[in-house]
This record gives sequence, C-alpha cells and structure tokens, in this order.
Amino acid sequence: MAGLTKEERAKREAAEKERLRKEIEEQVRSEMASSTNESDNDLLKKENEELKNQLAEMMNMIKDLQTSKSEPKNVAVENRDTDKPENIEDVEMNARILVTSITTGGVNLKTSNDGSARHFRFEKLGQTIPIIYEHLINCINTDRWLFEDGLIYISDPNVIREQCLEDAYKKFLTPDTIENILDFDMNVIMEMITFTTPAIQETIIDLVVDKLNHGGSIDMNKVNAIGTACNVNIMELASKLK
Repeated sequence: MAGLTKEERAKREAAEKERLRKEIEEQVRSEMASSTNESDNDLLKKENEELKNQLAEMMNMIKDLQTSKSEPKNVAVENRDTDKPENIEDVEMNARILVTSITTGGVNLKTSNDGSARHFRFEKLGQTIPIIYEHLINCINTDRWLFEDGLIYISDPNVIREQCLEDAYKKFLTPDTIENILDFDMNVIMEMITFTTPAIQETIIDLVVDKLNHGGSIDMNKVNAIGTACNVNIMELASKLK
C-alpha cells in the first residue's frame, strides 16, 4: 500500500473487511441451509417410515376383515344334538331309539302303508317313545316328511347321520328349546325363529297362544317379536282360540 494516503488505506481496509464479512455471512448461510436440508431430510425420512408402518397396519386390518368375511359365521344359538360326534358308531338294528314329538298336535308313525304296519302314536308335544331302530327306519321310509319338516325329533345323532337327515336337522330346535323359547334373549329368539322350519314355527306359536290364554307372566315384547318373525298376529289368534 506504498504511495497511498492514510485516507485511501483506510478505505481499502474497510472495503476488505466488508468483503470478508460478506464472505463469512454467505458461508454461514450456506452451512445453515445445508444443516436445514439435512434436518428436513431426516424429518421426511421419519415421516415416510411412519406412513409405511401405518399403511402396513391398514393392509393387515383389511386382510383380517377379508378373512373374517370369507369364513362362515357360526351362530351359537344352542348346542344341537345333531353335532357330529367324535366317535361315529353304526346303529344296531335292534337298538331302541328315543323319538320325541315336537308338535302340539298328535302324530302317527307307521312302518308301512299296508295292513301289516306297526303304529306309534304321539299325543302331545314332548312325548318320547323308544322305537326299535329297524322299525324306525321303516317309519322314516314311509313318512319321511314328518322327520324332515320338524314334527318328530330323533335324539341319536348316529341315526340322523345314517338316515341322511343332517341337513334337515340343522334347522331344528331341540324339544327343550321349543318348550322354553320365551326364556331366551329377544335377539336369540328372533334368530332361532327365523332359522327354523315352518312346522316348528307353528308349534312355537301354539305354545305362546296357550300361555296367553291360560294366564301366567309373559313378555309381550317377545310375543310380538315371534309374531312378526312368523308373520302371524298372535294376539288376534289367541283371542279367537279362547
């Protein structure tokens, strides 16, 4: 800086300091921007990872829902005697099989349609008669509809299996369930009534009407629900049958 005046040297030094200051500020801004980008990148990575985890959870939930929809729904209305036993045994022809009426009307079983037929008479709901299996087979062959529609109930699951009545019995209610239908919860009653056969529905209606006409405590909400499920005005029917 030889030959420069003191004032000129001061200006140059000031200009140099200003240049250095600007360079330092620029460098600081650059480093801060770099740091911010790295921080933003880390944040984005973290958010992306969280989104991936949430998406994986949602996919698992969808799979679970699809699985549950594809599986048949098991309705635990009651424990039916027709469930397949673990040890299936052939039924002896001379075995006595318990057969129960599940209708309020009388039922006649016969082993054939000719004069040599054996007859078995059921007078009322819940009446049980032991019938030799050979004779029961003949009764089924003669009037199979009585066993498929739900007027007669066979207690032995092996007989049901051998006589190919399993599909019919999936809709049946046990004699005890029929007689105590009003003891169940409203939703269970509606499910059972809707699920069962018209013959069993008719039996249940007869039972409800009988209780209405012979006094006793009865839940009218359940009565109306049964009437709705069976498309019958139970109160009107009870009034006519008094």
